[in-house]
Amino acid sequence: MKKFVCLLVIVCVLGFFAFIPAEAGWFGHWVLYDDFNSGIIDTNLWDIDDSNATIEIIGGRLKITHNWSENDSNGLIFKINPKGIKAVKMRVMVGEIDGHLQARIGGYIGEEQDGSLIFKRVSVRTDGSGRERLDCWAGEDPYNRHYTEFINTVITGNFIVDEWFEIGMNFNRWISECWVKDFRKDVSFFSPPLLPPAANEAQYKYIGTRSLSEGGSAVVWIDDVYVRY
Repeated sequence: MKKFVCLLVIVCVLGFFAFIPAEAGWFGHWVLYDDFNSGIIDTNLWDIDDSNATIEIIGGRLKITHNWSENDSNGLIFKINPKGIKAVKMRVMVGEIDGHLQARIGGYIGEEQDGSLIFKRVSVRTDGSGRERLDCWAGEDPYNRHYTEFINTVITGNFIVDEWFEIGMNFNRWISECWVKDFRKDVSFFSPPLLPPAANEAQYKYIGTRSLSEGGSAVVWIDDVYVRY
């Protein structure tokens, strides 16, 4: 009986910590991954995907000029222990954005029963209809795991343009959290368990842009990328 009680306590404690979101600060500390002050893209830190964009560092900040394209991602892919990264946050500013395009953090968190990968991202985006917003999404289908809009408006002003703010998310396969800070107000989204049926060893995690089927273009600035391991 005592062994059973001890085992139950251990399981409960481990379960509790497993379900703590990364931003809550229970595990590790935020570590500066890159502030781009070197003036060059450090290929020890990043792989570069510039298939349809110009990616450069100007004034100690990463600048991605995403050309109009369909279904294409561009940006920097984490090289240092990407599988061990538990959360990412960064400062982002959108200089221009047009069409169906996202500026985002993204990566794989697990797999479906059929082996298809579960992709998760937090993004600043427009869908070409004047709806500029911040949202969080996971799964092959937008509503398969979770989907939420932080900001949803049909007003086409400068509310996401030329303003620095923070976006972040964790890569926890059980509990998901996405957040935005310093954007008029701080907003955090917390989801119930995603429970992918199997862990996946895919190491792909990146920061950058993504144009969807209708295509899009953007100028996105990124700075001060932090990770938790």
